[in-house]
Amino acid sequence: MRAICLLILLISLVESSPTVSGCKRTSFIDSCFGLIPANMWRVVPKEEFEAKKPKIQEYINCIGNSTCEGIRSLLKTKKTRIDIMERASEIHGCLGNRTFDNHKAECSSGETMKGCSEYSNCLVQKVDKEEKCSHTDVEKFKQIAMAMTELCKMKLD
Repeated sequence: MRAICLLILLISLVESSPTVSGCKRTSFIDSCFGLIPANMWRVVPKEEFEAKKPKIQEYINCIGNSTCEGIRSLLKTKKTRIDIMERASEIHGCLGNRTFDNHKAECSSGETMKGCSEYSNCLVQKVDKEEKCSHTDVEKFKQIAMAMTELCKMKLD
């Protein structure tokens, strides 16, 4: 009798496991997230980002094996974010040393944050005023900001 009760309890726990956008979360998916390189979302020099690419590709390949639509949607946003970080690494001299992180924090607080385009425009204005950023850096950042706007819209959908 105890065995039957234990079995019923175990089945109910498995069926109530957390989901990711309607899909059962599995150890397979959790193991994929474990592949993301440390400091992946911090602006690093181009060479350092290049060194992370094999691990990034391993992560993308792992997630790409999912048949779940929610995970595929997550993969699309992660790929866009990875592309943004790769582009940002190309202008590390402008955005590095937490400059980009600080600008993101300033632009996402209070009145400033009204929507995706406003957020990106705020970032462009901050980078444009940054003394260590050249005109070329600012132009490259404008392209990054466009990708960030798209990423923001993906997250809202």
